[in-house]
Amino acid sequence: MNNIFRRAFYLWLLLLVATSNVLAQHDAQNVPWSTRNRIFLRNGLIASPLKSDTREDLFATTSSQAKYTSQRAIQAIDRFVRMYPLDARREELNLFRGACYMAEGDFNRARYYLEQVDERSLVGEALNEWKVRTAFSLLKTNRNKGNYRSLFETVAKGQGYWAKVAKLYVASELLAEGKTLLAKDIYTELESDERFVTDAKIGFVTATYYEGQYLKAVTEGEQVVTRYPKARNNPTLLQVMGNAHYRLGNSSKAEQYFTPLFLDHSEVVLPEDRLVYGAVLMELGKQSQALQILKPATVGKTPTAEAATLYYSRALRDKGAYPEAIASYETITSHGGTPKIREIAMYEMALVMRSTRQSNFGQDVRITEEFLNDFPKSKFRNTMERFLIEFYLSNTDYEYSYRSIQRLTQKTPPLREAEQYVLNNLALRLLKQGNYTGAMNYVQLAEKQPLPSTLYYGETLLIKSELQEAQGKPDEAITSLNRFMALPVNATTYNLPEAYYRLGYLYFNKRDYNQANANFKQYFSRSGSVSAPRMADAYARLGDGYFALGNLSEAIIAYDLSSRNTNSTDAYALTRKAEILGIQKKYSQQISTLDDIIRSTQSDSYRRKAHLAKGEAYQMAGDYQHAEQALQNTVKQYATFEEGRQASLKLALLYYNSNRSDAAIAQYRNLILSAPDSREARQAFDNLKAISLEEGRSDILQEVVASSKGRFQLSNTEAREMAKEFAFNALTNQSSDAENKLLQFIDTYKQGNDVNEARLKLAEYYQNQGEKEQAYSLYQALESQANSLAAQQAVILYFNMAGIEASGNQFKLAYNHYVKSYNLSLNADTKAEAAIRALRIAQQGELYTIALPFANEAVDKVDGVANSEVRLRRGYLLLQQKRINDALTDFERVAKNSDTEAGAEATVIYAQVLLNEKKQPVKAKQILNKFIEKGTAQEYWLARGFILLAEVYYSQGDMVTAKQYIQSLLKNYPQRNDDITERSKQLLDSIERNNK
Repeated sequence: MNNIFRRAFYLWLLLLVATSNVLAQHDAQNVPWSTRNRIFLRNGLIASPLKSDTREDLFATTSSQAKYTSQRAIQAIDRFVRMYPLDARREELNLFRGACYMAEGDFNRARYYLEQVDERSLVGEALNEWKVRTAFSLLKTNRNKGNYRSLFETVAKGQGYWAKVAKLYVASELLAEGKTLLAKDIYTELESDERFVTDAKIGFVTATYYEGQYLKAVTEGEQVVTRYPKARNNPTLLQVMGNAHYRLGNSSKAEQYFTPLFLDHSEVVLPEDRLVYGAVLMELGKQSQALQILKPATVGKTPTAEAATLYYSRALRDKGAYPEAIASYETITSHGGTPKIREIAMYEMALVMRSTRQSNFGQDVRITEEFLNDFPKSKFRNTMERFLIEFYLSNTDYEYSYRSIQRLTQKTPPLREAEQYVLNNLALRLLKQGNYTGAMNYVQLAEKQPLPSTLYYGETLLIKSELQEAQGKPDEAITSLNRFMALPVNATTYNLPEAYYRLGYLYFNKRDYNQANANFKQYFSRSGSVSAPRMADAYARLGDGYFALGNLSEAIIAYDLSSRNTNSTDAYALTRKAEILGIQKKYSQQISTLDDIIRSTQSDSYRRKAHLAKGEAYQMAGDYQHAEQALQNTVKQYATFEEGRQASLKLALLYYNSNRSDAAIAQYRNLILSAPDSREARQAFDNLKAISLEEGRSDILQEVVASSKGRFQLSNTEAREMAKEFAFNALTNQSSDAENKLLQFIDTYKQGNDVNEARLKLAEYYQNQGEKEQAYSLYQALESQANSLAAQQAVILYFNMAGIEASGNQFKLAYNHYVKSYNLSLNADTKAEAAIRALRIAQQGELYTIALPFANEAVDKVDGVANSEVRLRRGYLLLQQKRINDALTDFERVAKNSDTEAGAEATVIYAQVLLNEKKQPVKAKQILNKFIEKGTAQEYWLARGFILLAEVYYSQGDMVTAKQYIQSLLKNYPQRNDDITERSKQLLDSIERNNK
């Protein structure tokens, strides 16, 4: 057999007709195939002419009948060939046998026998018939290697029956190529042959359909059926009419043609037919039938299978089988399929999941993400994006939402705004958890979104300010809120009152009350329908600001506005108002306000405070009778509360201040016993200690300690301190039992600084009583343990011992004790006094040698006025050692300030040394005259100056002047217990004796 090139024979027919009605129902675009795409054209246009009508005579030798059925003809031919295998008509018989198998629909056997024919033995119509039948059998058995078109075209060039059959194929191929006019030319030629007129008419209808003239195709098709009734069941006509009616939006008519196609010609039905018929049934609301028709067409990964799956999914959706529909949609949403079909499937899948809320493990979010990434220019993008944004704005799993946003490759402004929203909520969550670093990271990411005009950007700045405030950075929080204020109006309108409110609080906490009040006022002007509690709070802070600024009148107005907006449980504003009225000493108004609180508030806490404050207000007003009543009422009503206990303290104090100490003690005792664990009980116990000490009554505490059953008791330290205070207070108050209490304290505790202090005080007591021996004995006992004494105690000890010793002319002992006191003292005045006394004793006891080094040291270390006294005493010591010039130096220096006692004394002594030791009466006279002329408050030394001046005159022989000075002094000097009068008389006697 000659080699025959075999080629697949594809004639495409428009598969899907998507009318506007279909679009409206399915919410999808036309399925993505153009009218020129090919599908298999039904073989009916050439199958019907391939029937045997000229070979019946070949069977004359095997049968006398004129015609047989195809099966019986095949049997006859088989029998004939077996009997006459070498008959020259064998090739024609095989040709006819192939035709018979074709008539039976057994194209594989038909092809087998046709391929057995040696075409070289055939001529004329037989050869043409063989070519046509061979090409057709190869086509039907999908033998793609054959050059079918060349076989058909070769035959179609001739004349005769088989040439016309071949022309039908060529015309069909031209239709598939869109060359409808050329195809129509062939159909026009075939119309003249009655054997082909039906096929030609159907071909015309098909060509008209391919040209997109669907109404004309339908009209012509109906005419063909009317004129040629047998054509009604032609599969090609059924297919074309069904598609045309579907294109015209007449699904009912389309069903009338598709139904017989599927019932009578199921063997030629292809997936494309199922797709269109399924769409028709869906239009008619026959989803169950549509599912049966569409399901076989969904197999595979071809565009047709994808389109069929899309419609199959829609049918499931329309039936309400949502989980199955979602699963079906998902089979075509993966990458790699036809983009347009995948786009529609993903969109519709998202619609189903959104409307039914059937989505497992975030499937709806995932599919929407993929859609936006894969189809950024889709007409459905805005809708899909809106779905995703609505999810972000309603989902509380903000971490999941944020991960989803990060998977998007293109973020439109609405998506970026949603991202700001998600980041804000992530920051808020971490802020509430105290994770300030993590919260700030999210805030900074939100700030980077280039959408400063959006509401969520404004919220970002508000959150940032709250975060900065929580971190203790009020200035930075204020900066963030000011940035918020600078945003466009649409970004701040909703939250602007909140921003002013927050700024008010920030400035308030910074104690910048002017700024705080300015922002609270802005808040009031923009607050609108804000809740009453928030308004009350803002007015309360405004009042606090005015209060802090000292603007009490404005503060009261603000507090009144706050109280109007508050509920019956919050009396803060009225409480503050009452406080201000108290400061203004408007006690009657304060009490009236407190009565309002007591009468109107449902808050027991504020009512308790008002009762207590009312008692205090009466007390401040000087109305102690009503104060006492109010405090007693508070104690009675609220004994178990802090305010009742505080009222009890104040009531006890009121009793004590009105000289009712027993009532005060009883009140304190009741408080201690009724609320022993309270702070107020501790205060009451301390107050009882003070009363006990003040009144010298140890029995008060003893009774309380005994009654408290161990709750209250004095520690050993406290008891010792109390005993010491009792003894010392008795001594201070010159109580008759002071000595006994001191002795009792010393005997009880034996040792310790406080015991030494008690011994010291007891010794001082004896010393003051004139019992020097008893005092000195105690001092000596203390001195024996001087190392254990406190420094100040030792200073007092040595000082007092020196005083007793000096009075007994024990100069050296006294000197040594004064020096010890000097060395130990940390107080400058005490140190200076000890130095002066030591030097006076040294002078008095003529301790020149041992005292001079100490005097030198004291001169260097003692400052101020005392230094002059020390220098004066050193001058005496130097004078006694005949160090006249050194002594004069000290006297002269001290004498520069003769207003002081030391200066006046030094002036007189200086002049005396000049007169007696240096024999310089003139100079002595000059110094004394100047001293007397200047005058001084030190009358004793001024008098000594007069006496010395008289001596100068006396030494110079001027007896008259000397006598006048002395007589004047005796006449004018007041009577004092000193030696001035005696000195004056002695000098006067000497003058008078020498003047005789």
